[in-house]
Amino acid sequence: MSGSLRQRSPGTWQLPVFEGVDEITGKKQYRSETFRGTKREAQKALNALVAEVDRGAVAPAAKTVGELLDAWLDHIEHLGRSPTTLHGYRRLIAQLPAGFRNQPLAKVTPKLVDDLYRHLGTVGRRRPATVLRFHALLRTAFGQAERWGWIERSPIDRATPPRVHRDEIRPPSVEAVLKVIDAAERSRSPENALVLRLLAATGCRRGEAVGFQWGDVDIDADPVTVTIRRAVVEVERELIVKPTKTHAVRTVGLDLDTAGLLRAHWKTAVEIGMLVGQPPTPEDFVFQRQPGSAEPMPSRPHQPGVAAPLPGERRQGETARPPPPPGVAPPRRR
Repeated sequence: MSGSLRQRSPGTWQLPVFEGVDEITGKKQYRSETFRGTKREAQKALNALVAEVDRGAVAPAAKTVGELLDAWLDHIEHLGRSPTTLHGYRRLIAQLPAGFRNQPLAKVTPKLVDDLYRHLGTVGRRRPATVLRFHALLRTAFGQAERWGWIERSPIDRATPPRVHRDEIRPPSVEAVLKVIDAAERSRSPENALVLRLLAATGCRRGEAVGFQWGDVDIDADPVTVTIRRAVVEVERELIVKPTKTHAVRTVGLDLDTAGLLRAHWKTAVEIGMLVGQPPTPEDFVFQRQPGSAEPMPSRPHQPGVAAPLPGERRQGETARPPPPPGVAPPRRR
């Protein structure tokens, strides 16, 4: 490899070294460092830099923690990591101290990482469980750096994360669940009662429940079934429909009471659809942001959807239409 010596100002030298041609883009790559000292000292530093570049050890080791994290995020996004996971990682990275993000990878030691954890817990006042999330993120990113050959050994594996004492999970009683459902029925968004009922009956996540489409519901089955195949997540106030967290599709049978409520909800959807001239389709969401909307209800419970109007109730500018024939079943996917 070749390098050159450029004087930027008295006693300050720029040491650009040609690293080679990028294997993917074919573009020439250079590594440049700034050195302060005499010209003779700068020449020695340049010779050492050229020798290290020849050994292929400079470029990866000189990259900073921030550069690694950016490259790692791009890598896992390309591999299809979910938007919510990426959003969570970016939020954690943004909370890392700037001094740590600017550290060259070669200077990150287990002691420095332990000091970071202590700083997050004391100065940053993060709980041990939160610090453990930083540890998991850094362990994965530095593990990728090791596989890329950017570092010889990950310092995160030798760091000491805080211990987390997990509390016993106590599920709510049946009576408590029924009280919540009853309160939802009397709220400004009573459709949330059916969402909660489906959560209790199927064990699915709320994002999966609001991701139900009418094509996922088999009213004619015995028992009535719902197929869980997608989830609704919110990233920076944008609703995103994606596969389930485990990428698995599962069908669950419903109890009689929940099935009856879902049938009533379907009947209401049909009546509203007939009023506006747009009957429900298999791709319509069971729980919509607004009646007739193509968007699902938000997945976060503190942002309830707009309650559907009662059968026969008219919105402004709408004209009433005859009710649909009885016994209409939801459309099924073919």
